[in-house]
Order: sequence, then structure tokens, then C-alpha cells
Amino acid sequence: MQLNMMCSRSPSSGQRRNLIQAARAGDDDAVGVLLANAPEQINQRADKGTTPLILASLNGHLSTARRLLAADGVDVNLSDEAGFTALLAACQSGHHDVVRCLLAQPGIAVGHAERSGSTALHLAC
Repeated sequence: MQLNMMCSRSPSSGQRRNLIQAARAGDDDAVGVLLANAPEQINQRADKGTTPLILASLNGHLSTARRLLAADGVDVNLSDEAGFTALLAACQSGHHDVVRCLLAQPGIAVGHAERSGSTALHLAC
């Protein structure tokens, strides 16, 4: 199944981005435009199953993560092919502000383990 990814030109950078690229780069302007025009893409998957929220969390983009978390239908517990969720990605990368934001989300799976068995607590230490 091929995913039709809408692109937007970011007002701040002038580059065309899809939601995955915008979240990875922390491009809040493009994320906002893309979510407004194609909200169904909030949980889209990139290579190896990463989602916009996982990528924003992995790269420490707090404002982007907040914007994604505010979107209708966002699933905070989706994991990539290695079993990493947004929380695990933020913990492993040492982005404590993003970790705190994610921990405040209702239904966050704190005890989820990635494929090798590490949980958020293991990765944060």
C-alpha cells in the first residue's frame, strides 16, 4: 500500500516537506500546515515504522512534539520496527523535557519494552 503524503512549503524555510520530514526537522510551521490540511497523517509511518511523534521526540523537538500531541487521533504508544515508542526514543536520546511532556499524556505506556527488553526507565538511566 502506498501512502499519499501531502507536502507543504514551510513559511520559515521555503522547503517542501511532508509530515515525517517536518517532524524530524522540528519545523513547527510545516507541521501545523500539514496537520490542518491532512490530519489523518498524524500516525503515518516512515522507514522502519517511525512516526512523526517518534521522530520529533528522538530529535528533542519539544514544541513539535507538543503540536503533534495536540492533534486529534495521535497514538502516543505506536512503536517502530525495533519497538521504540516516542517515550523510549526521547529517553534514549536524553531529551528530558520531551520525556516529561510525554509522561503527562493520558494512557502513555511507561512499562513498554523495545525489542531487546529495555523500558523507558532502563534507557533514561
